[in-house]
Amino acid sequence: MIERFYSQSRASRPPLKVGVLLNTPLVSAPLAEVLRQICDSNFAVLKLAVFNAESALKPDPSPRPGFTIRVLHLLRDSRRRKGVLFDYYERWDRRRNPQAARLLEQMDSSELLTGVDQLTVMPVKKGFVDRFPPDAIAAIRAKDLDVLLRFGFNILRGEILACARYGVWSYHHDDNDYYRGGPAGFCEVY
Repeated sequence: MIERFYSQSRASRPPLKVGVLLNTPLVSAPLAEVLRQICDSNFAVLKLAVFNAESALKPDPSPRPGFTIRVLHLLRDSRRRKGVLFDYYERWDRRRNPQAARLLEQMDSSELLTGVDQLTVMPVKKGFVDRFPPDAIAAIRAKDLDVLLRFGFNILRGEILACARYGVWSYHHDDNDYYRGGPAGFCEVY
């Protein structure tokens, strides 16, 4: 009930035109909820969904190897060995608190994006940075968006950052000044 109170505005201004940058229509439960709340509001409207063409090219994951092979891979890889205790902690936490584990579930947002213009873009990659080609920039600018929400792609650079009136909004689960990368929120809790 209280959610309905925050999804309606009495302002006479036109609704914000929102674009969303996604890797695929499958998004985490919290991101699907953000999209749903935008669709339910009267002060914002989804105008464009931009999908990462590179994500569609990734092959389906191969079947999981047996226990012995996984242990051998773990013993050979020092980086994976360092994270093994945190992996066990995450498994324990998911069993102990299944409600929180649902936040990590992937949900299909296709229904929420019905009627929304869609664009598939092959980003120009350089390391962990994605840049958009000029034709994609022109197509996004043509939508005259107020804001772009980044729920996909890698680090963005270039003209895409200026394609929406209020820029590209991106949510990061850490203090990037001190704890860039790593498990989200771990350092703050620790």
